[in-house]
Amino acid sequence: MAYLEQNPGAQLIYKLRSHELSVFIFQDRGSEGARWAPEPVTELSFTFETWSEKGLRYFVVGDVGAADVESLSKLLRDAQ
Repeated sequence: MAYLEQNPGAQLIYKLRSHELSVFIFQDRGSEGARWAPEPVTELSFTFETWSEKGLRYFVVGDVGAADVESLSKLLRDAQ
């Protein structure tokens, strides 16, 4: 379990080679989306991507390159 702005959500952890990528899923409250870019962003050695779908907000975060984060994000979006 994880929290964003005091709202509970789920955390999934994926292993990729010797790295772990976290996927956070929260109810989309609308406000947090305004602070995030729709494409992968790298900051402080971490790459993250976010999107909203069917009332949920997804975040994929990892210390890997943008291509790896984008690939996992696409896999999750396509699964829906």
